[in-house]
Amino acid sequence: MRRKNQILIAAGNVFSRKGYHNATLEDIARKAELGKGTIYWYFTSKAELFMAVLQAGADERFLRVKRAAEKAHDCRSRVEAIAREQLRYFAEKRYLMRILSSEAVFATQEMKREMNRFMSGRYKVYSGLIESVLKHGVADGEIRRVDVRKMSHMLLTIFHSSVYYWQFEGVKPRPDADARVMCRVIFEGLEKKI
Repeated sequence: MRRKNQILIAAGNVFSRKGYHNATLEDIARKAELGKGTIYWYFTSKAELFMAVLQAGADERFLRVKRAAEKAHDCRSRVEAIAREQLRYFAEKRYLMRILSSEAVFATQEMKREMNRFMSGRYKVYSGLIESVLKHGVADGEIRRVDVRKMSHMLLTIFHSSVYYWQFEGVKPRPDADARVMCRVIFEGLEKKI
C-alpha cells in the first residue's frame, strides 16, 4: 500500500506539472524513485494511473468533508464545515484542480467519458451529503422549506467556485475565510439590513 501511495503522489505531481499527455511513466517512476516496471505491478496503463490519482484524491477529500460535517452541531455549521473542508483540501492539493481543468480540455474522447463518469459519481456523493444536511435542517426547523435537492447542487457549485476563483485569478487560497463568507451569504443573503 505504501508503494502504491508513493506512485500516486508522484503521478499527481507529474500530471499537474506536465499534463496527462506530456507526462510519461518514466517521469512518474523517476519522481517516485522507482523503476518503471514497478509501476506496472500496480497500474496497467498511464490512463489507469491518472484515474487512480483522481479517485484517491476524491476518496480522501470525501472522508475529510464527511468527518467535518459529522462534528458540527447544526445545519449552518454543517454546511460551513463541508465548504471549509472542501476548500482546505483543494488549497492543500491545488494540483488536483490543475489536472482536472487542463485535462478536461485536452483529453481524448475516451478519457473525457471516463472523467465525466468519475466527476458525475463524485458530484452525486457530495450533493447527497449536502442534501441530507439540508433535510435535517428543514426537519429541525433551522431553515425554511426548500427544494433540498436543487439547493444541494447550488451550494456545491458555490463551494467549487472559490477554487476556480483562486486558480484563475491567482488569488491566495483562504479556505476558512471563504467558507465563512459563503455561508453568511447563503444563510443571511446579500440584501443589506436596515
